[in-house]
Amino acid sequence: MFIQLASHHNENNAFPLLNKAKELLNLTGFNLLADAAYDSSNLYDFVHLQSESTDFISHRTSSKRPF
Repeated sequence: MFIQLASHHNENNAFPLLNKAKELLNLTGFNLLADAAYDSSNLYDFVHLQSESTDFISHRTSSKRPF
């Protein structure tokens, strides 16, 4: 299953949506598709560590998260 996030100004918009989707659909192993506005360590940790899932998020040039 893919979850796609549209362009918004920061990752804070993603957490309520992802938490609700995870709660309602019992998601693990999903793929998250988002643009560079969502490039953050917090979102990376949520997707990889808490949800055991994969992200496809463009990196910003100032990104500090692993490639």
